[in-house]
Amino acid sequence: MPGMMAKTLVQCESISVVDYRCTAGRGDAPFPEVHQGFNAAYVRKGSFGYRANGRSFELVAGAVLVGHPGDEYTCTHDHAASDECLSFRLSAGLADSLGGSPGLWRVGRIPPIPELMVLGELAQAAAEGKTDVAVDEAGTAFAARVVEAASRRARPPARVGGRDRRRAVTAALWIEANACEPINLSTAAKEAGLSPFHFLRLFSKVLGVTPHQYLVRSRLRSPRSPTRSASEISRTSSAPSIGPPECRREGSGGRRRKSARFSKNGCRLARQDDLHQEVVMYDHIGLKVKDLEASVRFYEQALKPLGYVVCSRDESGAGIGPAGEPALWLYPAGKGASGPGVHVAFRASERPMVDRFHRAGVEAGGRDNGRPGIRKDYSPTYYAAFLLDPDGNNVEAVCTR
Repeated sequence: MPGMMAKTLVQCESISVVDYRCTAGRGDAPFPEVHQGFNAAYVRKGSFGYRANGRSFELVAGAVLVGHPGDEYTCTHDHAASDECLSFRLSAGLADSLGGSPGLWRVGRIPPIPELMVLGELAQAAAEGKTDVAVDEAGTAFAARVVEAASRRARPPARVGGRDRRRAVTAALWIEANACEPINLSTAAKEAGLSPFHFLRLFSKVLGVTPHQYLVRSRLRSPRSPTRSASEISRTSSAPSIGPPECRREGSGGRRRKSARFSKNGCRLARQDDLHQEVVMYDHIGLKVKDLEASVRFYEQALKPLGYVVCSRDESGAGIGPAGEPALWLYPAGKGASGPGVHVAFRASERPMVDRFHRAGVEAGGRDNGRPGIRKDYSPTYYAAFLLDPDGNNVEAVCTR
């Protein structure tokens, strides 16, 4: 295959693992290929386009290509040259044992998310012999988590033109190359030649994550990052299981038991330590509000206990989020109703922050819509509180620890 090097690392009845290294560039014509199994390919480096079932996706480092057996697809390099992937091809029996509907294997792409990046990097460390985890073990755990993520994210991609796709991919490559430098929304937008708002919207539509989320996840992968690598983490004996949820059990007091974990096909699963990460607020959300002053006052006070601030403010609206990274945008509604009923969930790193959020929000004029507490119908550890903001939007703070 021109421009492609493939090395089979593992081939057994339930799973095959192949290291793909593509050297194709912008001038190389794409050609059709066919998925030979249930495929989940972790993008380790570079970027490429993926076309299947009438849909188009852009994949960057940390993303996962998801394919269904028998489906025809093409990979393109319209915006950048070369890429490296670690591909996991599952048998029908293993794919069935992991659960989920057959349709989830046609989602096409899962954007870079920490839970998959950690396992992807662990699998790569196993492939390089840098950990005592077997490649098929790491691959099985990775595939199980892909099924979970695909089940949550099965939705059609946004329609974006080729020029804008190229601009977003180029920005992602720039962020990855400069991940260890101070980068915020404004500097990344300037590099892309767009306003912060339009850059945020475009980047999220094309790649499925915000620029700040991609920056955080690039730092997780960077060898120069102070964050530990997956191979380093996997050597810690007290780390939690990397297996699917049904393989993870809590000991007393929330501590993980140190007994071995097994996947549904009987493979022993390794353990890895909790990975220190920067907090991600959420994907970009915009709200139309009837009274901008009242709404800014409410969100500024209610979100202060969670560490979020007003980052941008003028007569056209306000942006709120981590310092320098606005993610919640408030706009004057103008004539007519503002359309209350939008639900916004903010992430809290510990339960007392949820309590403070609820108390501060009520004091700032919000209405109680659910006091702090465990929501067992969501999960045994889902600790959340709900408020109605001045426009009737349902606002939540949640801690899942």
